[in-house]
Amino acid sequence: MSNKPESELLQSLQSENQRLSGLVVSLAELLRNIARHPHQDRRDAGYAERFLLDGEECFRLARSAGLTKEIGQGLAAAGHAFLAKAVEIETVLARERREQ
Repeated sequence: MSNKPESELLQSLQSENQRLSGLVVSLAELLRNIARHPHQDRRDAGYAERFLLDGEECFRLARSAGLTKEIGQGLAAAGHAFLAKAVEIETVLARERREQ
């Protein structure tokens, strides 16, 4: 009987490991995209949209179960920063449209 709980525990740990590996891959992909396509000083709607999507991805990852509090908070902070940059770009674009 002791083998069944051990095998269930092993299966649970393997499942959790796979889930966490998926999260790491998602985060690595997000960071790679950010590094490949830096958004600084880009002022068009496409970049604002990219910031919005990156922010949403950070929030999605931050809500993932099993993360430490610090990692979740860091991802949420990054998400807020991305959204703030998207709003900043959209504000500049709206101002430029009004001035034309």
